[in-house]
Amino acid sequence: MPSKYLLLAISIFVNCMFLKASDGIFVYNNEQSNQNVVNYAAQVLPDTSIVPDSLSQAELLADDSITLNGNNLWYDLSPDALDEMINYKGVDSIVYDLDSGKTYIYAKGEITYQTFFLKADFIEFDWDAKTICAKQIADSTGKKGEKVFFKDGDEEFNAEYMCYNFETKKGKIYYFRAQEGEGYIQVEAAKMTGDDSYYGDHLSYTTCELEHPHFYIAADKAKVIPQKVAVTGPANLVIADVPTPLFLPFGIFPIKRGQTSGLIIPTYGKHFTQGYFLRNGGYYFALNDYFDLALTGDIYSRGSWGLHAATAYRLNYKFNGNFRVDYAVNKLGLPFALDYSENSGFYISWNHAQDGKARPNSSFSANVNLSSSDYLQNNAYNSSYLTNTLNSGISFSQAFPNTPFNLTVALRHSQTISDNMVNLTLPEASLSMNRIYPLRKLSDKKEGFLNQFSVAYNLKTRNEINSPDSLLFMPETLDKMENGMQHTINSSAPLKFFKYFTFNPYYNYTENWYLESIRKNYQLTVVTDTIITGTGEDSVTIDTVYLDVDTVNGFVAARYFNMGASINTKIYSTIQFKGKLKAIRHVMTPSLTFNYTPDFGAQKWGYYGDYYTAPTAEEPTPYSIFEGSIYGGPSRGEVGSIGLNLSNTLEMKVYSKKDSVKHEKKIKILESFSFGTAYNLAADSLNLSDISFSAYTTLFKNVRINFSGSFDPYILDSTGRNLNQFEWDVNQRLGRFNGGNVSLSTDFQSKRNTNPSLATSAGTEGEREMVWNNPEGYIDFEIPWNFSVSYNLRVTNAPTSDGRDSLYTTQSAYFQGDLNLTPNWKVLLSSGYDVQLKKFTYTSIDIYRQLHCWEMGFKWIPFGARQSYIFNVNVKASVLQDLKLTRKKEWTEF
Repeated sequence: MPSKYLLLAISIFVNCMFLKASDGIFVYNNEQSNQNVVNYAAQVLPDTSIVPDSLSQAELLADDSITLNGNNLWYDLSPDALDEMINYKGVDSIVYDLDSGKTYIYAKGEITYQTFFLKADFIEFDWDAKTICAKQIADSTGKKGEKVFFKDGDEEFNAEYMCYNFETKKGKIYYFRAQEGEGYIQVEAAKMTGDDSYYGDHLSYTTCELEHPHFYIAADKAKVIPQKVAVTGPANLVIADVPTPLFLPFGIFPIKRGQTSGLIIPTYGKHFTQGYFLRNGGYYFALNDYFDLALTGDIYSRGSWGLHAATAYRLNYKFNGNFRVDYAVNKLGLPFALDYSENSGFYISWNHAQDGKARPNSSFSANVNLSSSDYLQNNAYNSSYLTNTLNSGISFSQAFPNTPFNLTVALRHSQTISDNMVNLTLPEASLSMNRIYPLRKLSDKKEGFLNQFSVAYNLKTRNEINSPDSLLFMPETLDKMENGMQHTINSSAPLKFFKYFTFNPYYNYTENWYLESIRKNYQLTVVTDTIITGTGEDSVTIDTVYLDVDTVNGFVAARYFNMGASINTKIYSTIQFKGKLKAIRHVMTPSLTFNYTPDFGAQKWGYYGDYYTAPTAEEPTPYSIFEGSIYGGPSRGEVGSIGLNLSNTLEMKVYSKKDSVKHEKKIKILESFSFGTAYNLAADSLNLSDISFSAYTTLFKNVRINFSGSFDPYILDSTGRNLNQFEWDVNQRLGRFNGGNVSLSTDFQSKRNTNPSLATSAGTEGEREMVWNNPEGYIDFEIPWNFSVSYNLRVTNAPTSDGRDSLYTTQSAYFQGDLNLTPNWKVLLSSGYDVQLKKFTYTSIDIYRQLHCWEMGFKWIPFGARQSYIFNVNVKASVLQDLKLTRKKEWTEF
């Protein structure tokens, strides 16, 4: 009997080519009713501890077909065996049919072979044919179980039935569904060809993830190459199971995962002066995993055209950025019309950011926006046409470890579109030394002068050009480049005295270096002109006095300094109450400063010259030889000023149930209110400076209020100049109001419905970072509502010639918000109002509707220079981004 069971075990494993089995019933004959139940946790391996009666263990090991040498198998493999071991298991049972050479697995069977994985409720092996078949089965009530799940490498799908040959990798699949890229392919019947592709009958393609999709593109025949492309014959768009009249003679669907090169379909429309157009059509190049390139163009029926190139790049944990250049030629109107005009322009943008982990001690960043003066006005199709100022910056910073030094180098650009003026800084560099305490080692007293004495140093240098954009790179413009270098050293030693006061003496030294300076003088020039009178032509002599400014080349330095001291303290006052209002606390921070600066306009310093404004002028007019230079020069006139500043905060303490210990809560009434002035002891008149004030606070946690302004203590004459008479003496008031500004802003936002941390695994890391860095470019339905509003009031006093005040005000308001009307409807509004003009500023109304795999959007600009609307219903997935319905009327059509 033992020999019989040993032979049975050997027979099973030879036929099954060393299969690992679990939880199964082994049947060696179809007619045999006696079945051996095997524990599913035990692997089917030989048990050498059992020695049959008829063979000794030595005889067993001496058998030619069985070896136990090291890691070698205990049996010989057939030449037709598969390359690797097949692992399988089942929950209900595993049945072996030795006559037919088949094995059956029931209930949640799993097969693993190399990269192949299969899971189904019924699996059938045919070991002779090396095929495996699996299908979905139903229970006794007719309810279907789980579908067959198949995975081979990166490819996976679900099906109702499939057969697969391990050797040829060919097979057939019925009613299966597979995800390919952003889309899903469903096929009634497919044939796997063995070359990683398959042919399908009655195929549908959709980007809807539902088992029963909202829409799909149906085709009778198709060939699919996974991760590359799906090609179909005649195809029809089906929406909600209703075939539409939209047919395609054939379909090509790129299903490559990740970036894919392809055509960019242009938008079409009509411009009221440039004619019909195709805009933003071209080709997208998915060059590699690190950067891409999109080349697009515009063409108009009346001759206008444009070219665009854009690229995005990213190297994980190093840097990322994007670059774009646009060029356009606009021909407005008809060539024979009187109002016909042509213009051309360009726009360049570049954004670059370095990952903080790449180089902890250095960073490089860029934010570049360059444009010709009228490009945005003629070619922008959103609110950017309102832009009046463009700014750019490219900077590199380096920190030197274990030293107090830091280096920054930057290129900067500022452009005013309204007057075509450009300011370029090429380059600007700064070397700074953080504050050091060089004398600390000489003293053990923590609060002593030697211990608190500190020095800081900063070196700056800059080259700068100011020019109209049309003359920017002309040789004569480059010759006018301004340059200079500035050194600043400041030192201080704050000391505590009388316990509550802080005394801080300081000394500041500045030295500016230049390669040129100026000299001014007036010259009398005689100009003779010929005029026509009633008696004929007469020669007339005109005396013209003009300013002559000479530029003197050569190194020159401006050295100046100032010194002073400040004293400050804090004064606390508290009023206690009984009841819910427990206390009010007022904190005052008075500060008294003294500052002395010599008169650097004196002749001994050599920084100022003078000239006569006219030959008959009695007094010369002083000027600085550093006038117009980058860092300027020292001021003229001795300064010995005493400054007074008083800052205030006001807060109260109220009863609160939330605090279970003290039952208290602090509320800030006034976060800051300060005012100050100064008195110049060295001036012979107008000693008192303007009285300035500023304040800010936050009400109800999110209503921010700021205001500021100033008063002039002296009266004005009819020409607007100050006289040495106080307003109090003449007009019985503290000062004349110069002007002020008041601003209010607030925003309210509901809590997120779900996922407050914004954690998600959707999309790639680059896509997630793009959304997080640019939240304004996406619609967030998880925030039910959001609203923000701001108001600004500016008041300016322009007194009349008789000294009366004349106040001018400018007021503006801006508001924006969004609201979820339902979980799938959102309305957005942004606008502003100019109180003086009594008109709304740029206004936009947007309506969005989520349609699961589709989306609807309506954007309306109801009035203004860019009055327009656009309505879109489109598929969300980018692979079918051109499957959309659009109705629009652009501002160019009004």
